[in-house]
Amino acid sequence: MQFKRRTVLDTYGKEQRLPQLYVLPGYKVAYMPSPKAGCSSIKMMLEQIYRKDHDLVIRNIHGHRTVPRPYQVGWARMKKMMRNDALYGFSVVRHPVKRFVSAYFNKMYRAEYRVEINKLLGRVPDDGWVTFDEFLTAIEMQDPQTMDQHWRPQHLVLMMDVMSYDFIGKLENISADMDRIREEAGLPNVPLLHRNKISRGAGYEITAQQRQRIETLYAKDFEVFGY
Repeated sequence: MQFKRRTVLDTYGKEQRLPQLYVLPGYKVAYMPSPKAGCSSIKMMLEQIYRKDHDLVIRNIHGHRTVPRPYQVGWARMKKMMRNDALYGFSVVRHPVKRFVSAYFNKMYRAEYRVEINKLLGRVPDDGWVTFDEFLTAIEMQDPQTMDQHWRPQHLVLMMDVMSYDFIGKLENISADMDRIREEAGLPNVPLLHRNKISRGAGYEITAQQRQRIETLYAKDFEVFGY
């Protein structure tokens, strides 16, 4: 993995996305989560490795992080690990259409997310139910750079224009891809616990027109990640 902190900050402004990076200094491994692409399971695995407790189970993995962020590791040490490509960086992405459907069903059950969408649609009261088509319409209004991370295009989440990765796996091939990541990164063989086995919206059928709109919205993701 390679990136320059100043270039990241200059490119993405004041929003600090680098703290999202999970760093295992002892293994010289870094993981950039892509929300709605298996990140809960991968974070759990990294916590188990970092805490040296392979039976560890954390109910709210997003709120109980101990794996260091880059600034906690220290930028001098981060730079040292990136010399000669010594820092192994990886991520896992998901098919853009499936990720978008998953984001809708996962987040529109929560009032705080519906408020954001209803405000975009100019609706009062702003906590009413949002249909899938209304959700899609609202997201089409947004600037991709400032979208919520759960539906922000994945090439922007991973900051592909300023960060290079050793390997980017796919959720659709997670078992084999994680085997490759463990082998290449020298990580212990800690099994990946599938925390969200049943996803809301699984089997939901979108229309051909909706699919085309999503494909247009995430055209760059299709291109960059080979979907």
